[in-house]
Amino acid sequence: MDMQELIKQRGKQAKKIDKKQFFIGLILFFFIFILSIFLYFKNEFYGISLFIGCLIGFTLRKSRFCFASAFKDPILFKNTKILRGLILALIISTIGFYFIQIKYLNISNIDYGIIPGEINAVGIHTMIGAFLFGIGTVLSGGCASGVLYKFGEGNLVFLVAIIGFIIGTLIGAKNYSFWYINFIKNAKVIYFMEYLNPNLVLIIQLIVLIIIYVFLKLYQDKN
Repeated sequence: MDMQELIKQRGKQAKKIDKKQFFIGLILFFFIFILSIFLYFKNEFYGISLFIGCLIGFTLRKSRFCFASAFKDPILFKNTKILRGLILALIISTIGFYFIQIKYLNISNIDYGIIPGEINAVGIHTMIGAFLFGIGTVLSGGCASGVLYKFGEGNLVFLVAIIGFIIGTLIGAKNYSFWYINFIKNAKVIYFMEYLNPNLVLIIQLIVLIIIYVFLKLYQDKN
């Protein structure tokens, strides 16, 4: 058998596998849709969460979106595609965040309790958490979203990382009171809209993000 025939056979096999996977995926989607409706009538939150969670998982899988890859690929492969996707997501979320929060914002008397979203204190605990998260993403080969969709693909290596997530979460929950009393409680909340005009904050952040996006595009084109 020559090489051309072998390539054709493998192409036909790949198409058969794709059709089979598409059929299985269609059945699973239908099953999840029915289950979501069933759960919705039992508990709205569970039904909506299941359906939206599956859509997010599908999007992650197709886009291969991963925070670890977003920062790793530009250095290792000169590829900024995922990082630029992250920047675009930040631009969109910044605009949405602004319009949602501006309705609840009273510059003369800011009440963190009524502003949508969680506004938390920033301190040494933030740096420690970020440092540990960075080490974890390097050792596991992906962030939380990346590990989940790679495990969903059937890569059992990432099962170790998921077990690590569970253990880390349990340890964090058990020791949260220690971190709160010693670090979080006395840390300062830094909320830019408290110090700068909200409109100015929006404009500055959008300009910075757009500059970063353009720089990343030029960086990839050059390399």
